[in-house]
Amino acid sequence: MQDADATPVTAPTRHFLLEALLVFATAGLYLGVWFYLAARDFRRIAGQPSTPVLWIFVPFFALLQPFALPRFFNALRDAQKRLDCPRWPAIFDYLWMAAFFGLTVASNLATVVKLDVLTQLGLFFVLVVWFIPLHVRVNRLRRRVSHKPVMPRSAGYNVPEWIAVLLFTPVLVTVFTLLLHEEIKLAMTEEYAPHTSVKKDGLPFYLPLSQTGWKKVDTGTVTDGTSAFELVGPLSDMWYAVFIYNDEESMQNLSNNRYDGFVSSLSSPECDFTRTFIDNTTRVWTWTICESVANDKRVIYLASQKEGDNNQIIELVGFFEASAGIMEKYKDDFINDAKGFGFDK
Repeated sequence: MQDADATPVTAPTRHFLLEALLVFATAGLYLGVWFYLAARDFRRIAGQPSTPVLWIFVPFFALLQPFALPRFFNALRDAQKRLDCPRWPAIFDYLWMAAFFGLTVASNLATVVKLDVLTQLGLFFVLVVWFIPLHVRVNRLRRRVSHKPVMPRSAGYNVPEWIAVLLFTPVLVTVFTLLLHEEIKLAMTEEYAPHTSVKKDGLPFYLPLSQTGWKKVDTGTVTDGTSAFELVGPLSDMWYAVFIYNDEESMQNLSNNRYDGFVSSLSSPECDFTRTFIDNTTRVWTWTICESVANDKRVIYLASQKEGDNNQIIELVGFFEASAGIMEKYKDDFINDAKGFGFDK
């Protein structure tokens, strides 16, 4: 325990913009270090035993926060009282904790329920901004005591922090910019109206769409770029891709390879494979669908292949992954639309 007459020693202050940049450059990981140092400093100012390292995990796990954050703010208020430092009204403490807890819950859920990129980026930036007022508050407290950094600092950062900022800031800015560009581009793409058929000049297919929210995307968005046409659905993991083959391809080989690919991609799949003639002709239609359940998610792969009069083959491949409740809402239309895929007459 620190001597009551000794001057408390804390981490030095840092400009809030530099602190926010460090949080951004480390993709939020620095928050764990910040919470540990802040909680340690509150205890030192109040003359209490040092805080445990477990504070490092508090900003990342929502389940810890209802117990840890009230203790954190109580320690902060005790330290402010000890140094006669202005304090927030108690209601502001609880509002900050509630919002930070909500943001952490949303971030934790994003690891289980896939959120769109714009939502994930928005959560991260709001979290960084929401952290700034608390950092400013702790800065005011630290200005009243002596300082000793964990490592020597130069222009606001120590060596590992400079490495993190200089190395990862341009990387993250580039990645976020590209993701944001793609999301904005997709958001501005016109949606197909429900209960319409998708056709494209120069390609011999049509595809009925029952649901709203389907959009055409650039080739290579959901495949390796060998498709002729691609669509993304109203959910993030929901798409169709159309492939066109010439008469050198074997219908049997195509369907068998697609079936083998589905089986190898899924865990304990249940599959159905059908091969039949089209409208009493010698042309063949094959239908393949595989379903699987893994980690509370349901997955569907499907393929519809049809042989034309000139031995041309068109193929629709579909993928859909979602929780059980969402799957039940979209599944029937997703499958029935794929079965309606055919040659444009």
